[in-house]
Parts: sequence; C-alpha cells; structure tokens
Amino acid sequence: MDTAGCFVKSTKRDRKGNLLDAEDKIVPADDADKFRKAVHLNDIHLEKGMHCVDCHFRQDSHGDGNLYNEPRAAIEITCVDCHGSIRERTTLLTSGPAAAAITSQGKTVVGRNLVRISARR
Repeated sequence: MDTAGCFVKSTKRDRKGNLLDAEDKIVPADDADKFRKAVHLNDIHLEKGMHCVDCHFRQDSHGDGNLYNEPRAAIEITCVDCHGSIRERTTLLTSGPAAAAITSQGKTVVGRNLVRISARR
C-alpha cells in the first residue's frame, strides 16, 4: 500500500507504470512537463471531504513516546482497519505497526476499537 497516495493527487498510469494523458496516450518520461500533461486523480477520501485527522488520531500525530526507524512504522491505523480486505471483513481495531496492545477484563487486544472513537462535529 502506498500510503503517500492518501489525500494527494496521484497520476493516471498504465499497467507498466507509464504516465497517461487525457487521451490515454503515454507521456514520455523525459518530458519536462510530464506532470502537467498527465491526468491527476483525486483520492476518494479527499473527494468526500475527509481530512488526515479523520483517520490519523493523537498517536499518529504526536507519537506514542517510542522512537521508530521511519515514519510509516509509527502509524497506528491502516486501510484494512476500516475497509477490510478481499479475504477478511474489517475488525474495526487499529492494526498498524504502532497499534497499542490494550488489556481489558483480563484480555489483551492489539489495537484500539474504532467504534468507540467519536469525532466532534
């Protein structure tokens, strides 16, 4: 999963990774204006009015007190936490590399319950 693709415009490409213009023609890689000529696609979350904080909570923004070797390792939530995958339904528990282990009623569960997190409106 390319996490850099969230909330930024990404470009339309063919199956080989070549940039495509509005007529689905390949934009040459050495063209100085290649990113102006390529079709730009919006992320569906951005189109629906969501912002970074709608998915990335306190821990993802301010850290959890641990040092990580790179930024993606410090993320608590992943796409499958809300959307599930082709093989499994969502658990609605955070499962990213930095998801906290929480003990409740003698059971240890990895990840926070996304149903209990409320957004202020």
